[in-house]
Amino acid sequence: MSSTLYPLRHTVKEILAAAVLDVFPGTQLLGGHVSEKGFEYRFLFSEGVIQRFGERELARIEDQMRLIAYENRPITKLEMMRENAQHFFEHLGQLERADQIGETPDNIVEIFKMEAFHDFCEGPFLTEATAASSFKLLHSEFIKNELCIEGTAFHDKESLKDYLKRYKDAKKRDAHLLAPRLGLLDRFEEEWVFLPKGEALRKSLIDQWRDMHAKMGFQFVHASLTFNDPLEFHEWVFKREKPSLPYRLAQICEEAYDVETIFCKEKDLIGEITSSLQFIEQTIKIFGFERRVYLRSSKKDNKKNFAALLEALKQSEIPFLAENHPAEEEPSESLIDFRLVNVYGVGLKGPYIAVDADKHRIVRSLFGSMEQWILLLIEQSNRAG
Repeated sequence: MSSTLYPLRHTVKEILAAAVLDVFPGTQLLGGHVSEKGFEYRFLFSEGVIQRFGERELARIEDQMRLIAYENRPITKLEMMRENAQHFFEHLGQLERADQIGETPDNIVEIFKMEAFHDFCEGPFLTEATAASSFKLLHSEFIKNELCIEGTAFHDKESLKDYLKRYKDAKKRDAHLLAPRLGLLDRFEEEWVFLPKGEALRKSLIDQWRDMHAKMGFQFVHASLTFNDPLEFHEWVFKREKPSLPYRLAQICEEAYDVETIFCKEKDLIGEITSSLQFIEQTIKIFGFERRVYLRSSKKDNKKNFAALLEALKQSEIPFLAENHPAEEEPSESLIDFRLVNVYGVGLKGPYIAVDADKHRIVRSLFGSMEQWILLLIEQSNRAG
């Protein structure tokens, strides 16, 4: 996502929240975020609104957003002490936002202000609402009594028009819609649940994961991580190339993720990172996914870790961008971040590599989220069909 789209979509997201309060006073704001696809915001509605909410109500909200943009309501950013902001939102009747402010560790919080509308939200924002006029609400979904409204925004109407055409075509291959129809996965509240056919596919992927590691010389062991949950079991692999180092431990969690920890000698660190990069690249190529590669930095992390990842990327000659995602928090550690591109052109979190250069330790994930991997497989097979 272009860095200039971030403040735009952030602003339109807040215009959406203001419009909802204009159309449905008393609605509780729950917050939202922006992404490569656009933006979303969650609301807590009264039972009466939930029963009658549909396309007509969504259109009313969008019309109100356009009115706000046309009126060019002034936008300013305020800073408040946390306790003052909490009391302020309690006074506004936004109790959910007040609770969220009370839980933040920051002593000073940022407030978005647009005339009488206020929201707890970090910037950056545009300074004029009229600059945020090329937008479209795309989808709304109730989860219990919470409503999530999704939309997108661009700097000009032509870019928006082009995206909406791609969006219409992409919806036909959207795995979130196809997975339940195919009996693979379904949503239970906010979680994906593997249905019997999907569970068989998940097991098949895990078997393939194990086969790929076995061919590289790994041996498998089993462990119960009692410090976490005595009933939660994980698969581990173990490899010794020599009586001493290097040796490797890997874990594939029953929930969704595979995580591997690789210990090596100091002189082999760059080579092991490069080997991991090649392993991930080969796996993505086998499955036919499109990917983007990012080198993420962290101010909290050792500079040697970033330097080691950078050197491995240069040696592997893999094209990458050295930047953090503007819509996401700075990572707690430097990492090589593979984003797998879905039918909407959005890069989803996939495999990654992190490193602790002082301990000569590498942490990698070959698949990333198992649910995302399977959803991408569904889109891939539908695209081919």
